[in-house]
Amino acid sequence: IPLTRAHTAIEPADNHDLVEAMRRSVNKRTYCTDLDRFAVFLSGGLDSSIIAALVEESPSAACAQYYFFDDPKSEDTQYAKEMLAFLNVPQSRINPVKVPDPVDLPQLISQVVYFTESYNPSIISNGVGTFALARAARRDGHKFALGGDGADEVFCGYFDPPNFGQDTTWRASRLRLLLDLQTTELRRIDGAAMAHAIEVRCPFLDKDVRAYSEGLAYEDLFGPDKTSPQLKYVLRDAFAHLLPHTIAQRRKLSFDRGTGLQKMVHARCTQSGHSEKSRLAALWRHNFGQTLGQFEHHPYFWSYPAFDPFIETRGDKYLHAPSTG
Repeated sequence: IPLTRAHTAIEPADNHDLVEAMRRSVNKRTYCTDLDRFAVFLSGGLDSSIIAALVEESPSAACAQYYFFDDPKSEDTQYAKEMLAFLNVPQSRINPVKVPDPVDLPQLISQVVYFTESYNPSIISNGVGTFALARAARRDGHKFALGGDGADEVFCGYFDPPNFGQDTTWRASRLRLLLDLQTTELRRIDGAAMAHAIEVRCPFLDKDVRAYSEGLAYEDLFGPDKTSPQLKYVLRDAFAHLLPHTIAQRRKLSFDRGTGLQKMVHARCTQSGHSEKSRLAALWRHNFGQTLGQFEHHPYFWSYPAFDPFIETRGDKYLHAPSTG
């Protein structure tokens, strides 16, 4: 028998204020008297699953339509289906989306470069996923979607301590990520989704949720065991009673990796001996060379400051991985 919310015996964690702040945030972003339905983008990760759980508790639950990539080889697909079964979401509100076909990938990549105005590999590979989900939601008549974006920035989901990239503390790392959002993840979401006139709303970036996070200590974010830190500990702890245990404890996996899109985009961009970034830069020049060419090397168009040191080598895991046939 599949595990559902009714079968779990986990009690709510002692983080009532956080749960209530997130509940208000979701309700605020789904209350709309002139729309009878909206989309929820679900990856099966911790963050989007929390959003789904709160949506299903909300007055607008019957209006929610779920979109996720359906690929038997995808880790995200497995967890997204598990979460939907846990919540007892009826099939009439579940909308699987096919992972883009490799044949269609060149056009998709070029479109995402155009709409985000970026040639950063991370923004593009994640943007291809956002673009495809938003396209499916728009075809079904939606005008907005909820997403789990922002949780990693607010609740320190990216860096395993004590390694905080170029920063020396988790506070400095979090601040930098939050300040960069307008040119990184929010720029990706806005450009790729609004290409289809879909507005993506991000409950984790609500002002009350952000204010709550400011009062958190290291132990709240990484757990009490300093020898074995756990990213976003406070979220796992506070929402464990609303999630399957496997998802509450699921390891961090970026959207583009969980869907396999990062591997696909990297393979496409490097197939002729180019680096991923140089191939994307060529597409950028094709789209914008006549109007913005003099600004090509401005950081706005290529930089993701927190991850720039890792972008050039992110494809190494694919180049050196054993073939699966």
